[in-house]
Amino acid sequence: MAKVWQYKDWQMVLASTLAVSVTLIIPATDAFAQNITLDGSLGTAGTLTGPNYAIPQSVGQTAGNNLFHSFGKFNLNTNEAAIFQSADNIRNILSRVTGGTPSSIDGLIRTENSNVNFFLMNPSGIIFGRNARLDVSGSFVASTANAMQFGDRGFFSATSPETPSPLLTVNPSAFFFNQLQPGRIENKSTAPIGNNFSGLRVPDGRSLLLVGGDIAVDGGRLYALGGRVELAGIGGEGTVGLFANHSYLGLSFPGGVPRADVSITNGAQINVRSGGGGSIAINARNINISGGSTLSAGIQENSGLDDSQAGDITLDAHSTITVADGSAIENIILPRARGQGGNLTIKTGRLRIQEDSTVVRTDTEGQGNAGNLLVEADSVEIVGPAEVAITTRSPVLRAASTRNATGNGGNLTIKTKNLVVRNAQVSVSTFNTGNAGNLTVYASDSIELSGKTFDRRSGSILRNPAGLFSNVNAAEGKGGNITIKTNRLSISDGAKVQAATFGEDNEKVNRDFDGNAGNIEIHASDIDIFETANAKYSPAGIYAGAQVDDDQSKIPPKGKGGSITIETNRLRVRDGGRVTSFTQGIGNAGTLRINANQVEVYGRSGEFTSEISAAAEINPQAIYTDVKNPEILGSGGDLIINTNKLIVRDGGRVTVRNEGPKQAGNIEINAGSINLDNQGSITATSASGNGGNIKLKSRNLLLLRNNSQISTSAGNRQFGGDGGNIDIDAGFIVAIPKENSDITANAFSGEGGRVDIKTNGIFGIKPQERETQESDITASSELGVSGQVTINTLEVDPSRGLVQLPSNLVDASRQIAQGCTPKGRQTASRFIATGRGGLPLSPNEPLRGRAAIASWVTLPAQATDRQTNKLSASIKGQSDPSVTKSTPQIVEAQGWVLDPKGETHLVAQSPQMTYSMPSSISCSS
Repeated sequence: MAKVWQYKDWQMVLASTLAVSVTLIIPATDAFAQNITLDGSLGTAGTLTGPNYAIPQSVGQTAGNNLFHSFGKFNLNTNEAAIFQSADNIRNILSRVTGGTPSSIDGLIRTENSNVNFFLMNPSGIIFGRNARLDVSGSFVASTANAMQFGDRGFFSATSPETPSPLLTVNPSAFFFNQLQPGRIENKSTAPIGNNFSGLRVPDGRSLLLVGGDIAVDGGRLYALGGRVELAGIGGEGTVGLFANHSYLGLSFPGGVPRADVSITNGAQINVRSGGGGSIAINARNINISGGSTLSAGIQENSGLDDSQAGDITLDAHSTITVADGSAIENIILPRARGQGGNLTIKTGRLRIQEDSTVVRTDTEGQGNAGNLLVEADSVEIVGPAEVAITTRSPVLRAASTRNATGNGGNLTIKTKNLVVRNAQVSVSTFNTGNAGNLTVYASDSIELSGKTFDRRSGSILRNPAGLFSNVNAAEGKGGNITIKTNRLSISDGAKVQAATFGEDNEKVNRDFDGNAGNIEIHASDIDIFETANAKYSPAGIYAGAQVDDDQSKIPPKGKGGSITIETNRLRVRDGGRVTSFTQGIGNAGTLRINANQVEVYGRSGEFTSEISAAAEINPQAIYTDVKNPEILGSGGDLIINTNKLIVRDGGRVTVRNEGPKQAGNIEINAGSINLDNQGSITATSASGNGGNIKLKSRNLLLLRNNSQISTSAGNRQFGGDGGNIDIDAGFIVAIPKENSDITANAFSGEGGRVDIKTNGIFGIKPQERETQESDITASSELGVSGQVTINTLEVDPSRGLVQLPSNLVDASRQIAQGCTPKGRQTASRFIATGRGGLPLSPNEPLRGRAAIASWVTLPAQATDRQTNKLSASIKGQSDPSVTKSTPQIVEAQGWVLDPKGETHLVAQSPQMTYSMPSSISCSS
């Protein structure tokens, strides 16, 4: 029994040993199979011997300066080398692989002659392993194309391996693809190559091109310092152009060429940074840059001249470009470098910049201007980590002049249909003497800004707003302008559009930093600014100003705040949102101007109240040497609103204020109607200076409801200051007396301001010496001289137009004078109505009836019969013998008479007519 078990154990051991042996033998056999063979299309077929494969010019074919090789297989194991030999006149070595299997290269490719460009073409695919290296004297091109074109002289084909024409003496001009799915190119090379470099590298100023199907740089490195790295993913049939300037090569793409994907992942690096030049270009269907990978261009540290020009980075993907996981695309002038920075251009259907520490930027940290950053995409999404997933930094899209730089920052332009920036920043800024560039966003459909950014520095986690920024960071340079054009702009959850200048930081104390902030200009059909519930850090909004940076310093800035101009159909500032131009430093705040069809300000969130303002504020964290010093805080800016309808309700505020010793700015509002409700307010306040002025013009209605107010006030128990003036020109002013809505121009110890009102009618609010619990108009001073209230109106109160009638009415019949009674044939007295002669009724007279009712005189029967006969004869065409033949004359009534009954009759004045008058009427005069 024991022997049997021992036998079975031996069988198991033998089986395991054989399995391990097979496992070891198979890779070794596969490794030995990775060799180089000649396919015989250009000479004798055969297998070259290694590990150092010498490839003489004689095994290929020469045409002018071009040397052609044709391989059945081209593979290199680790520690193997393919060494290409050529005469001095050879400028291009062009190699094709025709065997139908991918080339696996984990060794060294070397050219022995100088200034020789090397081309490797294998339609089945090319894979560079982790130990792959290049030692070429010119540019290097790896392609999975079917053929290379040489102008109009012919092709060098890998799928139809014919002998190349002797006419192929010119540089190759294009790559020809006729597969439905070209082979893949992959680079994993991280082989050390000296001077702290690793991977695949060409000589400085040369080009490294990968042109094929899907292209993957998986942890690998590509270097062409001062030269060009270009990756092109080709997804089907088409022709890709190739241009050559000696050993500098590049590609061009016709519009109809289908594209494949390019991925740069797992810490991969593409670097062209040097003392000048250096470009990166990627063309694909989708581009994925992730896993901490980097694309680097610009001017290298301690290098360059004043006229040195860095190259550009250009990414072009028909579908999507993704930059994620702490990856970076950077075109930078490094510290102690000189020269001009290159541009960074991104064109795609959809751009996604997301997750932690991801950076896309053009910066200058040396002596030279940064390049420009341009994004053109159907949609742009820049999305950072949520608060529950804090790691290091949120994503950044930036063009900047950074610390120790003397150059200007570049411009940043985004052209898209939809832009989303969530927990991330898009910014132009300056940290030193250089000016910041401008930030311009054109979004035909919408812009959505929301959230906060997170940064782990000095052992603490700081929470900063997300959004669009132009910042002067403790710098002498000027801030760039922000221009936004879109259909719909939404700003929420702490996000901002901000142009600001900040005070000096702890490293630069006592330097004179007077950089002014840039301006903000926004054109949008609809703007919605709001905070989420229980907002904690800083309210979402649009800001332009001079600000103390609590994270860096307590020293107030000296630069001026920028201006804000907003053109929109509808502006909503709600639930704690803000639009403000401000200063927390010595410089003055800028002007805030809003032109809109409708403006709404309402609500609050947490500790934040919705507000449109221009202000000079005391930052409680800042170090102000003397608050009474008139130079310690600048003046507040002016606030101008032109709108058809202004609604301020539910605690919302439209305000100018100064918390320091200077005057607050002024408010000017021109509106069709102004509606203040539920503690809505329009105010101009100053803590110790004079109050600002308020000028309101409402063509139709100014309505104040539920404890709302229009107020200018100045001073407090510590400081004086005269109250500002209020000038109101409104169609009608309406308030409810018991709702305590007020119009006030008050001061504490200074003089009260003036209130001048011009209106067609004012209802429910009236002037008072002091404020009461009802709706009042006041211009008072608690310790000083009161101001003056002037109201110019057509009807101050409709009750004043009523007249009290007497209680003892007079009998009007006894006030009528009696005339003379006519005798015999005397002419009777007459009453004639002549009319008004065209004069209109007076609006100050009561309306009177203009019609008199009177009956006609009844003729005697004889006269009646005579008229009847005349009418009958007229109808029959006969004449009445009882009447004369003369034509009867119709006579208008010319007077009236009273019959014995006292009734009035209208009569014609005929000599045959007698007047019968009451006998009681006699001549009294």
